[in-house]
Amino acid sequence: MLSARALVLACAGALVLSGAATATSPATMLARSLGNSMQAFYDKAEPGLRIVEVSCALASNKRSAHCVAHYTVVNRHLLGVFLLAETIDPTTGVIHTKTVSATCTSSVTGKAVHC
Repeated sequence: MLSARALVLACAGALVLSGAATATSPATMLARSLGNSMQAFYDKAEPGLRIVEVSCALASNKRSAHCVAHYTVVNRHLLGVFLLAETIDPTTGVIHTKTVSATCTSSVTGKAVHC
Protein backbone atom coordinates (compact mmCIF):
# COMPACT_ATOMS: atom_id res chain seq x y z
CA MET A 1 0.00 0.00 0.00
CA LEU A 2 1.28 3.48 -0.89
CA SER A 3 1.81 6.11 1.78
CA ALA A 4 0.02 9.44 1.36
CA ARG A 5 3.29 11.13 0.35
CA ALA A 6 4.08 8.44 -2.23
CA LEU A 7 0.56 8.74 -3.64
CA VAL A 8 0.88 12.53 -4.01
CA LEU A 9 4.26 12.14 -5.71
CA ALA A 10 2.92 9.46 -8.03
CA CYS A 11 -0.06 11.65 -9.02
CA ALA A 12 2.18 14.67 -9.59
CA GLY A 13 4.51 12.56 -11.72
CA ALA A 14 1.58 11.26 -13.77
CA LEU A 15 0.33 14.81 -14.36
CA VAL A 16 3.76 15.96 -15.49
CA LEU A 17 4.10 13.03 -17.87
CA SER A 18 0.60 13.59 -19.24
CA GLY A 19 1.31 17.26 -19.90
CA ALA A 20 -1.64 18.36 -17.75
CA ALA A 21 0.58 20.21 -15.31
CA THR A 22 2.50 22.71 -17.39
CA ALA A 23 4.36 25.66 -15.92
CA THR A 24 3.11 29.07 -16.95
CA SER A 25 5.79 31.67 -17.52
CA PRO A 26 5.57 35.09 -15.83
CA ALA A 27 5.21 36.72 -19.28
CA THR A 28 2.24 34.48 -20.08
CA MET A 29 0.64 35.22 -16.71
CA LEU A 30 1.13 38.95 -17.28
CA ALA A 31 -0.38 38.73 -20.77
CA ARG A 32 -3.41 36.79 -19.50
CA SER A 33 -3.99 39.23 -16.64
CA LEU A 34 -3.53 42.25 -18.88
CA GLY A 35 -5.91 40.85 -21.50
CA ASN A 36 -8.59 40.21 -18.88
CA SER A 37 -8.30 43.69 -17.36
CA MET A 38 -8.28 45.36 -20.79
CA GLN A 39 -11.38 43.43 -21.83
CA ALA A 40 -13.19 44.42 -18.63
CA PHE A 41 -12.33 48.09 -19.31
CA TYR A 42 -13.36 48.01 -22.98
CA ASP A 43 -16.61 46.17 -22.26
CA LYS A 44 -17.73 49.47 -20.70
CA ALA A 45 -15.70 52.03 -22.68
CA GLU A 46 -16.04 50.61 -26.20
CA PRO A 47 -18.72 47.89 -26.40
CA GLY A 48 -17.91 45.59 -29.30
CA LEU A 49 -14.14 45.82 -28.90
CA ARG A 50 -12.73 42.35 -28.26
CA ILE A 51 -9.20 41.67 -27.12
CA VAL A 52 -8.11 38.73 -29.27
CA GLU A 53 -4.56 38.03 -28.15
CA VAL A 54 -2.01 39.57 -25.81
CA SER A 55 1.66 38.67 -25.70
CA CYS A 56 4.31 40.10 -23.39
CA ALA A 57 8.08 40.08 -23.08
CA LEU A 58 9.52 40.75 -19.63
CA ALA A 59 12.81 42.57 -19.17
CA SER A 60 15.56 40.47 -17.61
CA ASN A 61 15.29 42.44 -14.35
CA LYS A 62 11.51 41.71 -14.21
CA ARG A 63 10.76 45.39 -13.54
CA SER A 64 9.30 46.20 -16.93
CA ALA A 65 7.64 44.57 -19.89
CA HIS A 66 6.51 45.31 -23.41
CA CYS A 67 3.21 43.87 -24.56
CA VAL A 68 1.24 43.70 -27.80
CA ALA A 69 -2.55 43.40 -27.67
CA HIS A 70 -4.47 42.52 -30.83
CA TYR A 71 -8.14 43.46 -30.94
CA THR A 72 -11.16 43.66 -33.22
CA VAL A 73 -14.19 45.93 -33.40
CA VAL A 74 -16.55 43.97 -35.63
CA ASN A 75 -19.30 46.60 -35.94
CA ARG A 76 -16.71 49.18 -37.15
CA HIS A 77 -14.79 46.65 -39.32
CA LEU A 78 -11.53 47.29 -37.44
CA LEU A 79 -8.52 45.15 -36.67
CA GLY A 80 -6.16 46.82 -34.25
CA VAL A 81 -2.97 46.56 -32.27
CA PHE A 82 -2.07 48.26 -28.99
CA LEU A 83 1.62 48.53 -28.08
CA LEU A 84 1.90 48.69 -24.30
CA ALA A 85 4.69 49.40 -21.82
CA GLU A 86 4.45 48.06 -18.28
CA THR A 87 6.44 49.05 -15.24
CA ILE A 88 6.38 46.59 -12.35
CA ASP A 89 7.02 47.56 -8.74
CA PRO A 90 9.04 44.60 -7.42
CA THR A 91 8.15 45.26 -3.79
CA THR A 92 4.36 45.45 -4.23
CA GLY A 93 3.83 43.70 -7.55
CA VAL A 94 1.72 46.63 -8.77
CA ILE A 95 1.80 46.97 -12.56
CA HIS A 96 1.41 50.32 -14.31
CA THR A 97 0.41 50.16 -17.96
CA LYS A 98 0.92 52.84 -20.58
CA THR A 99 -0.42 52.61 -24.13
CA VAL A 100 2.50 53.53 -26.38
CA SER A 101 0.53 53.40 -29.63
CA ALA A 102 -2.59 52.07 -31.28
CA THR A 103 -2.92 51.24 -34.96
CA CYS A 104 -6.00 50.15 -36.88
CA THR A 105 -6.66 48.45 -40.18
CA SER A 106 -9.96 48.11 -42.01
CA SER A 107 -11.06 44.48 -42.02
CA VAL A 108 -12.83 45.21 -45.34
CA THR A 109 -10.10 46.98 -47.33
CA GLY A 110 -6.96 46.01 -45.41
CA LYS A 111 -5.87 49.66 -45.39
CA ALA A 112 -4.75 51.66 -42.39
CA VAL A 113 -7.56 53.72 -40.84
CA HIS A 114 -7.95 56.12 -37.94
CA CYS A 115 -8.69 54.29 -34.67
